[in-house]
Amino acid sequence: MRFKLFFLTVLLIYSCTNSDKEAISLFNFLPTDSKVIISINDLGNTKEILNKNKLLPTVLSTSKEISNQLDLLSNNYSDRKGLFSLSTYGKNEISFTYIRKSNSFDTISEVDTLKNKYEKSEIFLEEVNGEEIHKVIIDQYIVSSNKDIVLENIIRDFYLAKNKVDSEFNKIIKTTDSDEPFNIYTKSNNIGILDNELNNVSFFSKI
Repeated sequence: MRFKLFFLTVLLIYSCTNSDKEAISLFNFLPTDSKVIISINDLGNTKEILNKNKLLPTVLSTSKEISNQLDLLSNNYSDRKGLFSLSTYGKNEISFTYIRKSNSFDTISEVDTLKNKYEKSEIFLEEVNGEEIHKVIIDQYIVSSNKDIVLENIIRDFYLAKNKVDSEFNKIIKTTDSDEPFNIYTKSNNIGILDNELNNVSFFSKI
């Protein structure tokens, strides 16, 4: 019960307003159509909670899917901090994206295949357990997604300077507790609307 109460306190709502001039680096690479954002302060602890906590699925019905995708998109050398996004594209399709700061160990590896070039960036392909992971390094960040079209949109927005952080969202980010393993944000006018949107997607179980 304690974790459930904690989880609900960090489930925050943000709306669209004018962008703030102050940049928050990781957040500048979020897909435009992000519906759920998990700000991760401790990657290992977050994965453990998603995998083992029995109460979480009663609040977030797709916790297992998030856990699986987070395992695919991050690796053992990823920084403790990162952003995980569920965004929409096409007709009721959901993509998963993970953003983290790169380091000398967590980078494009020799086994990754150069898939294509888009704008000024190279998009690489990695296959893990039969799943395709698309990766790009932009500035000092690695962005990984299960959909290459999402990476192309992120790259385009970055070079067109269209990916500034919303001013109201920026304020919310600054008030969240960075000592917790993770915080969750939803982009919707209210939780009810969000729930209806997500329940239309096939991997979300209906309660």
